[in-house]
Amino acid sequence: MLVTFIAGQLVRFNWHMSFWAYLITIPALIMFALFVPKIPKTELTTGSKVKGSTKKSKLPNAIFGYMILTFIVITFYMIMGIKVPTLMVNAGYGTATSASYVILGLSLGAMLGGILFGRVFTWLKDYILVAAFLSLGLAMFLIAISNTTWLTVLGGFLTGIGARLFFPWILNAVNLGGSGNIMATSLILIAYNLAGSLSPYTALLIQNVLHIDNIRNLFWINMIVFVILAVVMSLVNKLKNVRTTD
Repeated sequence: MLVTFIAGQLVRFNWHMSFWAYLITIPALIMFALFVPKIPKTELTTGSKVKGSTKKSKLPNAIFGYMILTFIVITFYMIMGIKVPTLMVNAGYGTATSASYVILGLSLGAMLGGILFGRVFTWLKDYILVAAFLSLGLAMFLIAISNTTWLTVLGGFLTGIGARLFFPWILNAVNLGGSGNIMATSLILIAYNLAGSLSPYTALLIQNVLHIDNIRNLFWINMIVFVILAVVMSLVNKLKNVRTTD
């Protein structure tokens, strides 16, 4: 995200300059080599290997539901990042450089969401998903009505918070056993990366199927999707509570 922000600032000079943003990866690589310790290899006994492999082979019953949910959320989350620059330019209140501030706001929101996740999860439990989707829905609403850079940046900030409340929850849900389910985590990451890779084409498909000419309408659809997800997850949590009390 920092590279994207720097590239957005450099593009004001010319588009060739934006590639200099990648120089930031060099000091990061050096610091990684110098300060990140090597993890020592530990040999496991035969019994522990068999026990560990048995745990890892078991997938959660709802793994495919988690994958579908991840794919949907990340698809519409990524559409926001892809289409915000176009929206700001077409609406006449921003440039590619202005869009970099939105990405920066998204990054700061993601940092805050990651920091607060543990406390919010302790307080809300599985209702944290409702909070995440409401944050994403509010973000899309603000971006859809925005005619100023600062309001769009606020939308980006709320998008980052919502996304970072959602993704740790989904990883936590597939690793409830406590030992770490490598296969389940890998499937979630596959769904995440697949959604991110296909999001530009998904956005075009939605625009073509629904005949969307105004980019703002795409953000209204994003808002509707996240509000529906919030309502569905709220109902699911209520049903769980009813079953546990019975």
